Amino acid sequence: MLFFSKPTAQAGNANPDDWLSARRFSVLLAILVLAAYPQVVLGLQTFVYRDFGIFSYPLAHYFRESFWRGEIPLWNPLNNCGVPFLAQWNTQVLYPPALFYLVLGASIPLLYLAHQPLAAFAFAITFGFSMGADYMLIPLVTAERFGLASLGKLLALIIMGYTIGQWIAPWMAGRIFDTYHSYRLAWAIFTGAGLLGAAAIYAVSSSSPSSYAKLAGSAPE
Repeated sequence: MLFFSKPTAQAGNANPDDWLSARRFSVLLAILVLAAYPQVVLGLQTFVYRDFGIFSYPLAHYFRESFWRGEIPLWNPLNNCGVPFLAQWNTQVLYPPALFYLVLGASIPLLYLAHQPLAAFAFAITFGFSMGADYMLIPLVTAERFGLASLGKLLALIIMGYTIGQWIAPWMAGRIFDTYHSYRLAWAIFTGAGLLGAAAIYAVSSSSPSSYAKLAGSAPE
């Protein structure tokens, strides 16, 4: 096939890696995705399954629909004969990042208008505040402060740390509520932990004033 034919050498210094161009890589990736997930690509199935599919996704969908209707989801009439929605902790209506994710999803259609400067600017602002500060800044700040040599090891420790925190914090809060019938102690502990973490981040200094220059200079061309 001409599409997959080997390019001819030019001046005797052709790089074998040049064969995998962006176009060929895109076609190969599309073929692999179609072969691995044909039902998903054809719209017959979805990646949402098991507990996430029968519980978490319906909650998120109802929360989203209520948000777009401008309603406060106090009650879910679609479950049995109706159940409280806002009052349940596992619906995560009052979970602060949930609003960020809703706004993040609302910003995606702005990419269709990316050729308009105002739409591109609005997407950058919305995406940046909704998701950028949560995930994108972590590797950037880590690389700026500690360099690229140990970036992978440090990210592994950081991700492991907040993953353990996300796992143990709900359990700890539940145990505190079961014991004291109040969340005040849990909020105090988490607030103190957050302030301690912010102070620790603020106390970290870069290796030199020219860390940005070093980071830019060590990047591969």
